[in-house]
Amino acid sequence: MKPNKQFTLSCIAIAICQALLIQSSGAATVTVTSQSDETPLSNPDGCTLRDAIVSTNTASVSADCTTSTSGTFGIDDTILFSSSLSGTISLNNEIMVTTTVEIVGPGEDALTLDNTSTPRVLFLNEADDVVVSDLTFNSAAAVNAIYVLNSDNVVLRNNRFTNFDGGHGVYAYNSNGFQMENCILAGNSGSVGGALNIRRADSFSVTNSLFYDNYASNQGGGISVIDSTNGVIRANTVSGNSASKGGGISVFRSNNITIADTTISGNHSVDAPGLNDDRGGGLFLSSTGSTEPSNIFVHNSTISGNSSGLWGGGVYSSNRLSSTWVNNTIVNNYVTMPGNGGGIKLITGAGLSLGANNIIANNSGGDCDQLLIFSDQASNWIGDDSCTGEADGEPMLGPLEDNKGPTLTHKPLPASKLNRAGDTTACNDTPINGLDQRGVKRGERTCTIGAVEFIDNGSFFTIPMNNGKSIIFSL
Repeated sequence: MKPNKQFTLSCIAIAICQALLIQSSGAATVTVTSQSDETPLSNPDGCTLRDAIVSTNTASVSADCTTSTSGTFGIDDTILFSSSLSGTISLNNEIMVTTTVEIVGPGEDALTLDNTSTPRVLFLNEADDVVVSDLTFNSAAAVNAIYVLNSDNVVLRNNRFTNFDGGHGVYAYNSNGFQMENCILAGNSGSVGGALNIRRADSFSVTNSLFYDNYASNQGGGISVIDSTNGVIRANTVSGNSASKGGGISVFRSNNITIADTTISGNHSVDAPGLNDDRGGGLFLSSTGSTEPSNIFVHNSTISGNSSGLWGGGVYSSNRLSSTWVNNTIVNNYVTMPGNGGGIKLITGAGLSLGANNIIANNSGGDCDQLLIFSDQASNWIGDDSCTGEADGEPMLGPLEDNKGPTLTHKPLPASKLNRAGDTTACNDTPINGLDQRGVKRGERTCTIGAVEFIDNGSFFTIPMNNGKSIIFSL
């Protein structure tokens, strides 16, 4: 029987398509073997980081680089670093990344990337699905460590960004799906977002990261979010940062932003040069100039020990912005000008709803600057009468310390009236979902007001019996 010509051609076509598919989805691994940043002619005996990135950008090996896999370049390319490399790689200029790649360092304590000139170390330009992990970025000369421009689904994981002066540690612009995980950002400065500036982004997340000792001359000493939507800032520590507006975090003209399980402490809003305009020592929320809705959700978070010279030692909220608060602890904040909201400053036109189980107490300059809106006033604890016209008094909290969670928190003392006084429905429904800021399970029948659940372990004593058994009593 003669073979069916049509069938044979179809098989050939399928085989060609499969081959093309395999090739397009290939993966190559390039290993950096040289700490130099010289041109190939002056450095012929090693693969530099610049050469490795050029290789993945162009899908062909550059200079003295090789691929350590049999695969071809494709959508899962990886850049690794030789175990012989340590210390610092000093770049002469920025390196541009233009295609999907995963850059995996040997560990943030093992290798540092530095740029001895401006403007930045890495420039991700229209490069989707890039992952950069396990590296330290440090420079007093470059503006940014990483500039993410028009690049979706970028992940920065297990990195350290320090001492970038003049721009931001990291700047993500018009880049949806941006993720930062387990990073440390310290000693950075800029005009907006001293450590991290997120602008015009959708569906971003910042989790399990530490922001400290950063500065912005305008807003967002630690984190600045501008013109963005659907973002989550979760389980972070934002401490010791400063800015004119929002020493810790600034959220401006943005919608559906959630701040959860986060401690914002010891931040300051400071006067910008020539201005008397500092506001929001810990958190600055505003939608000035926007006609779009702006909704912010804050839960299971601690805002403590922040200060402002003018308005809102802990929180400043203004202009067409609505925020909802559940199970938060806002204590020990300070404003220099009395009556301007040591805890919370609310400008006319802003809506701030304390849903349930919030603590606002022991704030110098008044817990609030005006009466707030409460959906469940009975389960909120307000120290003085500035928020509701009534005062609940001393909440009896422990110091800001390690209470076996990812962030420092204030744990209620055993005798505190906060214990077993919370709204259990709010404690167990979304967004709290039965957990406190530390991830500890909340009570189902009774729960604690504030960000931290008090677990009563009780006092136990044992009476031995003649039969060798014991009776255990709990007080």
